[in-house]
Amino acid sequence: MWLMRRLSTVAATTIGFWVFMAVGVVTIVAGTVYASVRPAPDSDYVSTYASPTAAAAAPVRAVVLGDAYSEGAGAESSTQGFAMQVGSKFCWDTVVLGQSGTGYTVPAVASEGRASFPDRVADVVAASPDVVVVQGSTIDTGGVEQTEAASAVFGGLRAALPQASIVAIGPVAAPGVGQSDVLASRDAVAEAAQAHGVVFLDPVEKQWLAQPEHFTDGGVVPSAAGHTAFAEAIAAELTTMGAVRSGC
Repeated sequence: MWLMRRLSTVAATTIGFWVFMAVGVVTIVAGTVYASVRPAPDSDYVSTYASPTAAAAAPVRAVVLGDAYSEGAGAESSTQGFAMQVGSKFCWDTVVLGQSGTGYTVPAVASEGRASFPDRVADVVAASPDVVVVQGSTIDTGGVEQTEAASAVFGGLRAALPQASIVAIGPVAAPGVGQSDVLASRDAVAEAAQAHGVVFLDPVEKQWLAQPEHFTDGGVVPSAAGHTAFAEAIAAELTTMGAVRSGC
């Protein structure tokens, strides 16, 4: 009996071994056949898949309302005026509404190509800006009239453009302009800006454009170097304050 059980065990083990070997051989043969009949990869295949990209951000539009400085008087070209240079630094889509010989109160009556700042608020609003910069003016002489005019400008802009950043830049202490008038104009703009929550930059206090080479002959409008220095000072101040959006 013991011998019979022993022979049965050996037989079962032998059969299991040969079954395992047979399965292995079949697997190898099947793999070889598949490899021989599988089509070769297409070497000319070009993938058309493109990873999704984020939608481009809308450009930041800025409008600069001002006098001869904003217009670019004294610069090599209008595109080299301080307004366009500031716009370039912030990558803005910049619209310049600068007119020589204008200010908050001047001219008293609008004419072709010349209108006071309050008379041009509608032009600013029509451009649908994200940022508004109001610059000036050395042609104004301060007092209640200018304060009220500046208040009309800032109040009108704030009401029509509640989401826009509004910045007021006071007059520059140009050597060819009476300094008492410059200070009076500065104070009027600063008072109105504060009343309407408008950011106010004070070129007089900051002593911007303090060098003779910053002005053209006559000392009223900036030279090319003056426009560049003005733009750099404004951009640096706005960046430090975090007062405006950049499109860069």
